[in-house]
Amino acid sequence: MTYSEDFNAKHSWVLAAQFAHEKSEDATYLDGAQSLTTNPANGDIAVADWFSRKVKVYDAAGKLLGSLNFDTFENLQTGRISHPRDVAISSNGTFYITNETPLVQVFNSSYNFSHSIESSHLAADYSRLSGIVFTKNGQLLVGECRHKSISVHSQDGTRLDTFTVEVTPRYLAMTPQDTIVVSSWEPHTMQILSLTGDVLHTLQPPKSVTKWRPTGVSCSDDFIFVGNDDSSVPDEYGIYCYTFSGEYLGVATKDVVNPTGVSVSRDSNTLVVSQWERGNPVAGRGLHGVKIFTKKTLDDTETIQNA
Repeated sequence: MTYSEDFNAKHSWVLAAQFAHEKSEDATYLDGAQSLTTNPANGDIAVADWFSRKVKVYDAAGKLLGSLNFDTFENLQTGRISHPRDVAISSNGTFYITNETPLVQVFNSSYNFSHSIESSHLAADYSRLSGIVFTKNGQLLVGECRHKSISVHSQDGTRLDTFTVEVTPRYLAMTPQDTIVVSSWEPHTMQILSLTGDVLHTLQPPKSVTKWRPTGVSCSDDFIFVGNDDSSVPDEYGIYCYTFSGEYLGVATKDVVNPTGVSVSRDSNTLVVSQWERGNPVAGRGLHGVKIFTKKTLDDTETIQNA
């Protein structure tokens, strides 16, 4: 039995619920989920939705609680209305959202706009803010894709540091060891970095995957979870698991299409995934929306039978 076969014999995540996936004219539907995160205080799910230009907030049952509207924020380069890319939620419920301006837009816990943070040190230039995440001590990390950098901020917005990275920081996550996981589209790779940007590990694609395009990433106390959404090989869509030293473990689930955002609970028991089907639908897996998976722990008898 291989290492990944052993992992998958002992760990399984099964679909428990899905929502915002059926096309409708109301505000609930997601028509281009870019990423998501869960509120650590109450489990609410915030999804950056591209075409509606909103961050939509749902409870764990899929009820739409409110929206953070981006119609008023213009791209400084093109003059077009901006689109949200990623979202992080602080311990007090404040939303920090990246978009197509050099500014992080901040909304309070009542979903009202509060203020902007100038994140890019290249504010006069065109910036592509993207991945955003909090460190253990509450500092805010913001990825800028065009110039491959990560800025470090206090929660009041003060920029404390900026360091360059080797890959585009499209999605960011923090490990329990307070190291940074970077999931990049350009090139299609993943790295684990120190808080000063030093490369600690480069994660290799699973050997079974021929087209690797890592997307949303999240860490529990046990594993790194990352999506693969290369639409040229739909059978390789999935959420894949790694150790914090970059070793591949196995597949959490393949019951997804074009997974974009990934958020996992600290105990690994709940896995939340946003998906955005963009041209290669897979029968039975749905299209857009959010899926919630729960972990099934196999007992020794089941493990022996599956092995």
